[in-house]
Amino acid sequence: LERWSSPSQREATDLAAALRLAAAVLPGDARRRILLLSDGRPTQGDALAEARALAAAGIRLDAVPLRPVAGEDLAVRELRAPASARPGRPIAVEVAVTATRETDARLRLYAAGALAGSRQVRLQPGENRYVFQVTPSQPGPLPLRAEIEPLGEGTDAEPGNNRYHAVVGVTGTRPVLLLTPEPEGPLARALRSQGLQVDARGPGQRPADLAGWARYGAVFLENVPAHALGEGAMAELERFVHDLGGGLAMAGAPETFGPGGYLGTAVERALPVYMDLRAKKNLPTVAMVLVVDRSGSMQGVKLQMAVEAAMRAARLLTPRDRLGVVLFDSRAFVTREPAPVTSPGELRAAFPAQAEGGTSVGAGLLAAWELIRNVQADVRHVIVLTDGVSAPFDAEGTARQFREAGVTLSAVAIGLDADRQLLRFLAQAGGGGYYEAADPEQVPSLITRDAVLATRAFLVDRPFVPVPATTPGRGGAAALLRGLVGEGGAASGSGAESGNGTGSGNGSGPGLPPLGGYVVTSPKEQAEVLLVSDEQDPVLAAWRYGSGHALAWTSGTAGPWAGAWLGEGQPAYTRLWASAADWLLARRAEPGGRPAGTGPAEGAGGGTREGSGAAALAPPAGVEAEVEPVEGGYEVRVRVRGTPPPVGRVRLVGGPSGGVETPTGGGGPPPRGAGAGPLPVGSDRPQGRAVGHGPGGHDRLL
Repeated sequence: LERWSSPSQREATDLAAALRLAAAVLPGDARRRILLLSDGRPTQGDALAEARALAAAGIRLDAVPLRPVAGEDLAVRELRAPASARPGRPIAVEVAVTATRETDARLRLYAAGALAGSRQVRLQPGENRYVFQVTPSQPGPLPLRAEIEPLGEGTDAEPGNNRYHAVVGVTGTRPVLLLTPEPEGPLARALRSQGLQVDARGPGQRPADLAGWARYGAVFLENVPAHALGEGAMAELERFVHDLGGGLAMAGAPETFGPGGYLGTAVERALPVYMDLRAKKNLPTVAMVLVVDRSGSMQGVKLQMAVEAAMRAARLLTPRDRLGVVLFDSRAFVTREPAPVTSPGELRAAFPAQAEGGTSVGAGLLAAWELIRNVQADVRHVIVLTDGVSAPFDAEGTARQFREAGVTLSAVAIGLDADRQLLRFLAQAGGGGYYEAADPEQVPSLITRDAVLATRAFLVDRPFVPVPATTPGRGGAAALLRGLVGEGGAASGSGAESGNGTGSGNGSGPGLPPLGGYVVTSPKEQAEVLLVSDEQDPVLAAWRYGSGHALAWTSGTAGPWAGAWLGEGQPAYTRLWASAADWLLARRAEPGGRPAGTGPAEGAGGGTREGSGAAALAPPAGVEAEVEPVEGGYEVRVRVRGTPPPVGRVRLVGGPSGGVETPTGGGGPPPRGAGAGPLPVGSDRPQGRAVGHGPGGHDRLL
């Protein structure tokens, strides 16, 4: 930031005008937040009204009251450290502390949450500076925190200024986090074979906060259901990708995508595919009734999560489907007749503002039966959720009544006090699913998962051969196909015979190995679909999300679905995940094909980029760029960081001969060499085109 200057007119304080101006300059495609620093004493304008307007617009407003400190005080005023560092190399960290009089204190420095240094100091009036030494252990952001603790009484009037935070960027390839039920499975072995540091663990050992996710360069979710992560962790994972520039991959089956309960979650927002079947036609009609406990024990977050669950379940439904809601305490209340959902407000209106009363599951199910018994639909399904022990009723007769009418019945037990035995019996006898939510935040993903499995066919459990939908020469996410698919669209060296319909280009050459099945998803509008099934459903899709990358592999990573890819002498599996790791970690290929900043790749296929033909590009600060051969020339992909994005020029840097040779099969004339001068961004010359990515990850012609 440039040094702030004082305004010429300082006789008034108009907080309302300041908030309006701040809201006006915020971009519309990002999380919007305003921090107000003030003594809170406006002399004109209605600041409270402006704050309400910000809230209505979805803009978060935080305020820090500025008050003069009365009495003796000490404070940490500055923490100076290098902007970047390398693992294993010590850096000097300087801490500036001020005091109003001579006093003793304890100064501590923390690095990544751990104590890095502590010393007792005698502060002199004014500024005091101390130097610590810190050695980063691994790549990634290294958070630093300095704290001063007074050792005498009456010397610290404002304890709130006793801490100071900073972050050092530690360069190098960060480790990969693999959350999986098989820490020693094929995917873990394939990633490790590329020389990557892989931290493979179960989903219960996920990072505890955003700082924990930030230690990694990429996160792989292998066959992990949404409820095993929780709503909070999924929100942090989305921020890890969008805000921190991390990579995210979801792979495996059947506990992923829609069947894994990810519909409507923050993770779905980060991935390049939708978890519903919006691209499908002729879906069976559905009638669903949610039977929700509204007794006093459901007050608060439990009832809020039930509302969220209803909203997500509604996304599965088409205009031909119907959704009803029954609430119960000691009695039952039909708050929504089965009908199509046209707006979220309709569902919110079906739930009470507060919970009260006893618990009668039988009354709720009886009301649901009366609602659904005469509804005509291909699939009829009821879900009951409660956190308590129900008043007695004929559970066996109720479940039999539903089953004989062709209505499936599922049950969700919330917390430890729910009657699990009763709910498990109802689900088993009713032909539905039984779920336990130890944490109320698991309720939305569990109900969504049940609705997916009960009402839609998301799993295609039959062999097929994946078909390339693009070629590696197009650049961008298509680089994931290098080593798998040739420049013409045929599979590369996989060992399968041609003539199986897998070629999307010239139709010649060997095909990809078959897969045993996949999870049906729908591609997002801005996603790059790289491999498809014989039904044109995404098998491999990728995109840029905010500052990061995300990909979806909808087939298996182990077991029967991936069997042909894991066969002896079959390099396709290792090549796929080597390219995936490179792309998610944003590693660029050096001449010779090796990702920049890495050692030699191990294992079949490796993570190399041989034959990629990427020209060397020297990006200025704040810009990432890559040149890829395309039909008729080259494509310059530029990612610009900054708001507003800086305006500049792209220079193509040639090799020792002074020019950049056209790669084999690249087609088109070579780009201008270094001696030809800079190429203006956005040039309409036929040699190339420049495509930029703004701060939100959207393509922008520069």
